[in-house]
Amino acid sequence: MRDRLLRDLRERLRRYRETGDPQAVLARDARWEAIALTGPHTGVDVEAYVAAAEVRWLAYRIAGKDRDPQTRDEDLHAALTLYGAVLRAPDGGPGLVPPPVRMLLE
Repeated sequence: MRDRLLRDLRERLRRYRETGDPQAVLARDARWEAIALTGPHTGVDVEAYVAAAEVRWLAYRIAGKDRDPQTRDEDLHAALTLYGAVLRAPDGGPGLVPPPVRMLLE
């Protein structure tokens, strides 16, 4: 299941980067895939956490003013939590976290 979820999130990120389609990361399924991939039962899987954090960070950044503020706040909170875990993980580190997020975490 992990591999499928990770593949799906990476495909969403690729689609967003190549086409600029915001629905690639704003879709409700993207949020649920990120949650399922990084739930409390998984431990810190740096590869999975980075993909999920990137989806949630992009969703936060590109969400328009018409998006539910609570959902936007949840995306920011999830991204910061996941990236924070990546920073603290033995196989993680600052190179895996975007500079604006590192500044927010400091």
